[in-house]
Amino acid sequence: MADLAERIGGALRVPVVAGVTAAVKLFETLVALVLRTSKVRDLAFPLPKAYSGLVEPFAPGRTESRPTPIRRSTWVSVGVGRALTIVLGRE
Repeated sequence: MADLAERIGGALRVPVVAGVTAAVKLFETLVALVLRTSKVRDLAFPLPKAYSGLVEPFAPGRTESRPTPIRRSTWVSVGVGRALTIVLGRE
């Protein structure tokens, strides 16, 4: 297509921009700038938040022991009605 743009430009005596060539050159320029996503204002990393309730044992940096996994004696009952209901129980 680039040679076609050259021929059309020569025949009409006007500048013709080949779209693909222009897009590739623009992309090469953006890559060469080594731009990164901003880390300020709306794009900043989220502020640390306090973990409380059931998720407190999973807070980052917590060195205390994690909760024990569910034992095999635990049963799970799943009921489907208007909403999905899951009940955990222990025998």
